[in-house]
Amino acid sequence: MRFPNPVRHLRLMRMSRLFGETLRATPAEADSVGHGLLLRAGYIRGVAPGILSYLPLGLRTSAKIEAVVRQELDSIGAQEVAMPLVQPARLRRAAGRTHGEEQVHFSDRAGRDLLLGTSHEEVAAELARSDITSYRQLPATLYQIRPTFRDELRPAAGLLRAREFDLMDCYSFDRDRAGLDERCESMRAAFERVFRRVGLADFIVTSSELDGEIEDEFYLLSDVGDDSLAVCDGCRYVANLRAARF
Repeated sequence: MRFPNPVRHLRLMRMSRLFGETLRATPAEADSVGHGLLLRAGYIRGVAPGILSYLPLGLRTSAKIEAVVRQELDSIGAQEVAMPLVQPARLRRAAGRTHGEEQVHFSDRAGRDLLLGTSHEEVAAELARSDITSYRQLPATLYQIRPTFRDELRPAAGLLRAREFDLMDCYSFDRDRAGLDERCESMRAAFERVFRRVGLADFIVTSSELDGEIEDEFYLLSDVGDDSLAVCDGCRYVANLRAARF
C-alpha cells in the first residue's frame, strides 16, 4: 500500500493559500525584464514609483539573502547594530557635509532639523565616540541592514533602483591605517563569499583610486544597470568610468 507524501501535501496546501497571485501578462509599470518577472511571479507589488511592497515570496527570498550576509559578516568579527532611520541634521553639518537632493529633510514639531538617513557615518562615529574609550577595544566593526529612502529622480528597474530599499552599511574603527587595510581585505573576501553563495558568481570586482582613497566595487553586468564600466579585452583592465585611466 502506498501512502501519500505528507511533506509534499503540506507544500501543496501552503501554495494554495499563498498570498499574492501570479499574473498572466506583464504589468505596464514594469520597465525591465527582471522587474516584470518579479511582478508576474508574485514577489513584489508596486505602490508608487520606486516604492514597493514585498509579498511573502519576495520577503522570504530577501530574508534568506540577508541571512547569508549576516553569517559572512559575523564570521569576520563584525557586529550588527540598528541605527535610527531619522537622524539630526546637526550631526551631518558638524562633519562638514550637507544633505543632498536625494535626502529627505524636514523639521519636527519642536523645529529641530531632521534627515532620513541615507547612510549613517555620523551616527556610527557618535556611537564609537561614546562607547570606545580605549585602543584596546579596537578594532571594532559595526554593520546594519535597515530600510532607507532616497528621493531618486528617476527610479527604475524595480528593485535595482528603488526609492525605498534595504541598505547594508558597515563601519570599521581601527588603531591605524594598516588595521583599516586589513579590515577592508577581510570585508572584500566576505562579500566575494556572499555573492558566490547566492548564485552570483560571475561578478566583477574593480579597484580604483578616487579622491586619494582606494575604492573596491562589485558589479554584475546588466542592460538596465545605472553605472558604466571601461573594459579592455586585451589586458583585462576593468574600471568604473568615473575613475578609469587611459
